[in-house]
Amino acid sequence: MGNLCWDMWKAGLALAVAALAVLVLGGHTAPAATPAAAAASAPVLADGTVPRCGSARILVNARVTGPGYALDGTIVLGPSLSRYPAVAQRIVVLHECAHLTVGRNEAAADCLAVATGRYQGWLTADGLDETCRAIAGTRADRTHSAGAGRCAQMRRCFAAAGATDASFTPLDATFESQSPSRSL
Repeated sequence: MGNLCWDMWKAGLALAVAALAVLVLGGHTAPAATPAAAAASAPVLADGTVPRCGSARILVNARVTGPGYALDGTIVLGPSLSRYPAVAQRIVVLHECAHLTVGRNEAAADCLAVATGRYQGWLTADGLDETCRAIAGTRADRTHSAGAGRCAQMRRCFAAAGATDASFTPLDATFESQSPSRSL
């Protein structure tokens, strides 16, 4: 009987940890496996680049239901990211990278991602329009605004980034050219 009680206690603890993970991740479903078990190598985006975010690990996990999340120095991308155009994939990666700097603030993560893309020279007004079309149908959840609201805010950040002063510090993130044969 003692083992049955212990097993039930462990099952209850596992359920509580899973519920806490959903709350902490703000609506993103965390994978059942640990990030270390998610992938052996960094993902290659649709444009043939491998994203880097400072010292963070970037992995792909088929169990992630959204495009990605960031937690404890790791960015975990989901397979749904492959449905986004290359420029939107970059914005998503930078958004998750920004969470490692700004915490759970979604608006700040969006703004820092857009400002960094513009600062690096690859994000143009047309690229932002393409990203906005890709997320236009997304619904609001506990932490994210609906696609239209996020786009309006990202456009404001993009405009402000054009007047960025010397004190702006972009994310420590790059997109290194690789063979597109392994892309998401």
